[in-house]
Amino acid sequence: MSVNDQMVQDIVRQVLANMRISSDASGSRGVFSDMNEAVEAAKKAQAVIGKMPMDHREKIISSIRAKSWKTQRFLHEWV
Repeated sequence: MSVNDQMVQDIVRQVLANMRISSDASGSRGVFSDMNEAVEAAKKAQAVIGKMPMDHREKIISSIRAKSWKTQRFLHEWV
């Protein structure tokens, strides 16, 4: 399975489009309703990513790092 930047961007867009930000009584926000749900999602994701070749994983991680850096800079300037 060959992964390219466009595939990673499409996956990120799809995940973001499907995310539902929920709020609990304390007012904190999160993608999952509770910790167990988050742990199960992480296990499923790890199983999929664990089967990918190392170079594909590196492309995904590099993309996440780049997006995180841009978001961090934006938030820093916004606040």
